[in-house]
Formats: sequence, C-alpha cells, structure tokens
Amino acid sequence: QEGRVTALESEQVLFAVVREGLQSYQTSHSDVNEALRRIEMRCIDHNTWLAEQPDKSVDIVYFDPMFRRPLHDSSSIVPLRGLANPHPLDPESVAHAVRIARKSVVMKEHKDSREFERLGFTREHANKIAYGVINTR
Repeated sequence: QEGRVTALESEQVLFAVVREGLQSYQTSHSDVNEALRRIEMRCIDHNTWLAEQPDKSVDIVYFDPMFRRPLHDSSSIVPLRGLANPHPLDPESVAHAVRIARKSVVMKEHKDSREFERLGFTREHANKIAYGVINTR
C-alpha cells in the first residue's frame, strides 16, 4: 500500500485506454483492484521522463514495449498495434533506467527477441514471453 507505480504511455489514445482500464477493471481480488487504482498514469515519452528523474530515485524500471513479433494468442491487442509507438527501445533509455533504478531494470519481450542482447539485459524466465534483467545494486 505504501508503494508507488508510475505508468508511462507516449501515445494519447493508448494512454486514455490504459488509464480507463486501470480505473475500472475489476478482478475478484479487492487488494488487486485497490493496487490498480493507485497506479499513476502519465502521457509522456519514456525517455523524456527517465531523463528528468534523479539518480537512484526508483526501485525498479519495467519496460513493456509492443513486441516486434506479435504473439498470435494476444489477439485482443491487434486493433491497438497501429496506435502504439513504433520506435524500438534505445540504449539511451536503458542507460537512464539503470541510472535511476536502485534495484533493477526489467524488460518484457518475445522469447526469441534479440533486444535483450542488443540492450544489455540478461534473459530470464523464458516461455512465450521472456524477461530481461539488469541488476543495478
């Protein structure tokens, strides 16, 4: 309850959709519903926001970019793909994330993505989806 989450979305339409979802989506778990309502949404490019943050000012930075190679079982996202920011995550953003994160930087990607290696993440927990981690401690 004391934690804070700031979610960033650079594209106005997706920002509105996600913000509305966070405020109205209902699970069968009241603690999850309460946590969703506490997420602060910001409509801003991640690199701009990251560059503005002081060193070691957050615990974790989590990147969840739109996959370059979509998963076919994520068909509900297909109508939104054309609205997403088309730019790949860049090394400058990762460098800012490493600078501001006290614990780690995490990136969600397709299991076969080469983004982990390109951006300096260690691939962890691969299934259809993989997570890359950079420990900053």
